[in-house]
Amino acid sequence: MLQVKTYIDKSHIHGIGLFAAENIKVGNVVWSYIPWFDKSFSISHYRDILKMKNPLGEYVRKYSFYDRQTDMIILSGDDDRFTNHSNNPNTKPNEFGDMI
Repeated sequence: MLQVKTYIDKSHIHGIGLFAAENIKVGNVVWSYIPWFDKSFSISHYRDILKMKNPLGEYVRKYSFYDRQTDMIILSGDDDRFTNHSNNPNTKPNEFGDMI
């Protein structure tokens, strides 16, 4: 779940993206996994979902991400799903899996 104020707007990366609506200090948590709010899938479960040729499978494929620390697929329950990939990211996971 996002821990900072954000907004969605046009993005040159994927057409739509998530942007900070406040100044964020280096080291501040911007996203945390909240078990009752966000969803995680094993890799095998994720592959099964992707086999579904319906809106659910497409939604999960489009908006989920792989978490190396847990070896799980994460589907955020909020607008974090609009975070775009970057080859030069300005966020990274801390030792607890929170994004800073």
